[in-house]
Amino acid sequence: MKRFLAAPLAACALACAVLLGGCGGPAPEELIRTDLTAEFDAISAENEELTDLIEESSGGAFELLDISPEEFAKDCFADFSYEIGDIEADEKEGIASAEVTIKMKSFTDILAKFQEEYQAWISSIDPAAVPTEDEIYAKGGEILMSVMSETPAEEADAILDYSKNEDGDWELDGDGAEDAILDAMF
Repeated sequence: MKRFLAAPLAACALACAVLLGGCGGPAPEELIRTDLTAEFDAISAENEELTDLIEESSGGAFELLDISPEEFAKDCFADFSYEIGDIEADEKEGIASAEVTIKMKSFTDILAKFQEEYQAWISSIDPAAVPTEDEIYAKGGEILMSVMSETPAEEADAILDYSKNEDGDWELDGDGAEDAILDAMF
């Protein structure tokens, strides 16, 4: 009796192995969602590489304005969030697109409010007691940080494009998440 059952079970196992082998792994949508999650999860004030990059790209502005790059990043990304929506992939053409909603503070709004408040402060200075250059910059930094912490996050929608490379892996086109973040910020 065992011999009669062994042959059909072996054939069934072989058929399952062949069928599962043809599946080819995770769907492109799943791979792209995983990649996007990793990209966007890296956007955080706790990410030292990101904070260092912000500081390096400032050209010394943080020091001039007497602002801590870590505090700047903390306020900048305080309300940052994202939601990955629909992902459509055409495996045959090797292209895909993902909808992402990004919520973060708008630097356009921050800079406009900063300019307004800084100009009001400059106008209020008593000509008989003009502050030093260092005090002027420090006050600018103080106003900037105040405006940034008060600015609410806004949502922006982005479409991120992917292409399949010669190895068959899905890659973001261009700078992808970075471009989407910059678009949301401005």
